[in-house]
Amino acid sequence: SARNWFLCARLPNDWEDTAAQAAAAGNAAVAAVPGLRSVFLKEFQPDNYGLFQETRLRSRTQGVDEPTIRYYYKILNLCRLVDPNMSETHRLEHLFRGLRPILFRKIYPLKPKTCEEFLALAKSYTEALLMSDTRGWKDTTAEPQKPQEQLPNLSVVYPDQQADLIKTMRELIQETCEKLISKEKNEQ
Repeated sequence: SARNWFLCARLPNDWEDTAAQAAAAGNAAVAAVPGLRSVFLKEFQPDNYGLFQETRLRSRTQGVDEPTIRYYYKILNLCRLVDPNMSETHRLEHLFRGLRPILFRKIYPLKPKTCEEFLALAKSYTEALLMSDTRGWKDTTAEPQKPQEQLPNLSVVYPDQQADLIKTMRELIQETCEKLISKEKNEQ
């Protein structure tokens, strides 16, 4: 492969690509010349790069705190990487596929026909949501209907919390053992 670099008939001497120019006013047309950057990217791109990008596109979902605009542009960029000529309907399908359910319920019934319409609807809904949050209104669809018991977060334990955690764990184990013993006594 390295030998092929030296056998090229025309070696690019610029980093950036030179765009093609049409013939005008007696000047001959100039063909596009790929720069070193394009040649390197094409030559050293992994063989399964397209499949990798398509997998990323199909598995991409909007994060809980991810802004909708960032999600929109990342999906469109992945669509461009997978297929630069992808149709508008396929792009919209990919946008809806990973969208948060609360946004999906609000935007999908309005049936946007283009990605720009989708973005406008997403922006207006996000703006309305931010305005309602600043006024202190709660979104009942985003909150669980039943109150759930708050368990201690065991994923991160700081040194000053270790004693309390150990005490809580001992109490929980002792309580569970007492329940099991009383259940055994009742069965006998």
